[in-house]
Amino acid sequence: MAADASRLFGQLSADYRGWRHASRGSPPPLSYRQMLATWGIEVADVPRMLEALSGARLRVAIVAASAYGALIAQLVFDRFNSWMYLILASTCVLALSTSTLVLSWRLHCLQTKRYQEFRSWLGARLRIFRQSVR
Repeated sequence: MAADASRLFGQLSADYRGWRHASRGSPPPLSYRQMLATWGIEVADVPRMLEALSGARLRVAIVAASAYGALIAQLVFDRFNSWMYLILASTCVLALSTSTLVLSWRLHCLQTKRYQEFRSWLGARLRIFRQSVR
């Protein structure tokens, strides 16, 4: 039993080291045309897509603001009927926040006509936010 556990631990360690080594090498960045093809957008459709995404971002932001307001009101007045309601409301707020971020990132990529990884775009936005707080 101990030998099996030791062997399993060794295999997991080797797999983890292999994964870490593979994740250090980043894939080549996408070109603008590759990004459009990956997202299923034709070059001629970009202006319409920008307009549609801008409208979607506004609608999602309005729904997210109302969900945040409802969640804050529930927390302030302590009127949760159950923990399940709290979990459901928190999940909805998280999903709306995530979709707003992804929509903003896609709009940025389409407006600048340059692909930027989501992680680096988000990191740049958070650094700007941290500098403005100081």
